Amino acid sequence: MNQIFKKIGINLTLIISGYIVMNQPIYSSSVEYLKRDNQGFILRSGKFTVYYNQPEIEGSKNMIIIYTVETAIDSKNNGIATSIVNGTQLMPIHTTRDKKISYRDTMTEFQIEFLTKTTWGTIESRFIAYRTHPGLFRWFAYIVPEQQYLTIADNPPECAFYPNWHRIKKYCAQIGPASGLIYFYDRDMDVTALYFEDYTSLNDLYRLTGFENPFNSGPDTGWSEGAVTLPIWGHPEPYSVYFTKAPAPVPKEKIYQKYEIRDTSGRFGYQRPVRLTVPRGKKICINDAYLYLTSEFGTNSAAVCKKFVEMLAVVYQYIPKPPMETIDWANDIVPKLIESLNDPGNWSKPTNGVEYLTAYVKDRRGPYGELITQLEILVPLLHYLKKHPEQKTAQQIVSKLEKTIPTFWDDKLKTFSDGIAPVSSTQSGWYYFFPGMQMSDLAKLGNPDAIRMFQGTRDFYLKVGKQFNYQFAFFNWETGEEWHMYEYDVTGMFINLMMDYYDMSHGKDTECLEAAKKAAEVVAGLEFQYAYELNYTASGAVGLYRLYQVTGDERYRDLAYIPLANTLRWASLWECDYGVGEHIRTFWSFCPTPGNHCMAECENHHCRRYLKDFYRLASQDLTPEVKQLLSDSWKYGPMQSYYTMPPILIKSGAKWSLVKEGSEETGGDSRGLWSIDYSSYVPLEDAHMGWCREPNWNDKNPKNGTVGQEIYGAGGPIWYALWQDENLTKF
Repeated sequence: MNQIFKKIGINLTLIISGYIVMNQPIYSSSVEYLKRDNQGFILRSGKFTVYYNQPEIEGSKNMIIIYTVETAIDSKNNGIATSIVNGTQLMPIHTTRDKKISYRDTMTEFQIEFLTKTTWGTIESRFIAYRTHPGLFRWFAYIVPEQQYLTIADNPPECAFYPNWHRIKKYCAQIGPASGLIYFYDRDMDVTALYFEDYTSLNDLYRLTGFENPFNSGPDTGWSEGAVTLPIWGHPEPYSVYFTKAPAPVPKEKIYQKYEIRDTSGRFGYQRPVRLTVPRGKKICINDAYLYLTSEFGTNSAAVCKKFVEMLAVVYQYIPKPPMETIDWANDIVPKLIESLNDPGNWSKPTNGVEYLTAYVKDRRGPYGELITQLEILVPLLHYLKKHPEQKTAQQIVSKLEKTIPTFWDDKLKTFSDGIAPVSSTQSGWYYFFPGMQMSDLAKLGNPDAIRMFQGTRDFYLKVGKQFNYQFAFFNWETGEEWHMYEYDVTGMFINLMMDYYDMSHGKDTECLEAAKKAAEVVAGLEFQYAYELNYTASGAVGLYRLYQVTGDERYRDLAYIPLANTLRWASLWECDYGVGEHIRTFWSFCPTPGNHCMAECENHHCRRYLKDFYRLASQDLTPEVKQLLSDSWKYGPMQSYYTMPPILIKSGAKWSLVKEGSEETGGDSRGLWSIDYSSYVPLEDAHMGWCREPNWNDKNPKNGTVGQEIYGAGGPIWYALWQDENLTKF
């Protein structure tokens, strides 16, 4: 991404060094120096005091230590310490190092600069306290070797709980290519903390390795954490990512008590690649971290998740953003996508004589049809045709898709699901309710079949919700059996559907309203284990906020932050610029499932749609920082989606990252049943970042397109065209 910044004349080093800060509020007078000289400093930042090299604070000779104001004068009390960057050859602020300290003050920051001479070269590091947000700190370090090659042999995290182990409640941590963050409560310091490593700053570092990424992924590696970590003593990983296996009791809301926190940890922070070799004269950033502290303690899941969203939004204000690109979705990309969709090889003809779009490009699994694929294209295309009636091919596709809708209706069971009728009694929960969300969208456009089918399945939804206590796994509604893992975000979808029925009844359907309230109680008992598949996770925030609007009960407004936090936790708020990342965009992509390392367009664009819907509903209740965080998801995110289309990927120079054209390497476990087409504008289901060395979840081939091109995710470019036409953002 440094190359992209250079193209528009911006020095990335200045940005990541904190010199450019835009749209920030007036600084707070509660951030000030109490003492500073060429040996050390004491700095007050809101409710926190920062010490470096002060005789009254034990340990501050070698590390910067942050205390709460009330306890800082007692050296026996607890704090959080950082060495800026750790390792036997590094530690730039250690008392044994030859270093110079200087100070730089701006309207928004206090910056302490360290220039450290070592036997192998220099370290340029900086510690920053933000005057605009008390309690927010940042540190980063560059190294410049002066010998032929510098090999850094160890990589301990740079933060320590001081003076020793602290009792910690760890809420969530990085897994997969999501943002490098840790969110936790420190009982001994009595603070809630968000640590954020800005991987955008570390592209040169990972480019040097030639093969390493700052993340692991999925079950193949045991759901291990990424390069940012906070080990909990006595707990095997994964500690902060887990699913609940069905059957299990309904989660109950609980009140958190500080005295219940007993897990302990000694260190946290960023771990560099091991055995890193840096050539002479090469200046690279080897750490760039933010730490945001607050004295607030979340007493329930909603409060914990709300604070996460608000703290992440504040940190987000300061991280570098990639430049915008000009993409004409409406007049360039979508017409090409429409032609790709119209390819006869993407249509299937079951025995009923109706043509169906297949789930994947050149899908040869035989005559079949999936409802989610038909509605994925039909709903946004109907909107698109209102603004672009000249698109005759789009009109033909709409006509064919509309004929498929009634074939999914099971008149005996009075419901529909993803497969052509008759409806199976055994399915995953989302195969019932996600098509319901799409059908509701189509009904709102006035489609008579959609209105009939959506209204007709109401009683089935109510029955199944009550039968399974509003928590859904794989289930058989005839026998009542349930198994596999609970998909708690389906509960959020259910709430949204119930609110649709309530609205369509003009406020008369109190049965659906009560069902939404009961489902909300399931969400109240969750925390960061809510997400199962990200294409509908954020819909729960929309549904809960709608429930608040109808009832006036602020508790539902607060509960909306649980699905919201679970969506943002899996966002990749960094721009990868090495490996295939040199040719694509990754900023504001999402892990399609927790920890999954690929970028899947179905999940990505639905995340952005529901975040946009939530913003529209709740903007008056959001902080300015949260507003920017959410709106950027649909401003920057489509640029990432742009590079998931093979013609664009090839044009950008990343053809090497694609599987072979045809079916030889495509389809994963279903290899040979569909193909990849280099000329098709249908997005890839599995677009990777970095070195493309992480194997797929169902295959050992790490290349882009191993799973295929997902027609059931191809509605994204059409939605982006609609947003472009509405002038909601600049593309």
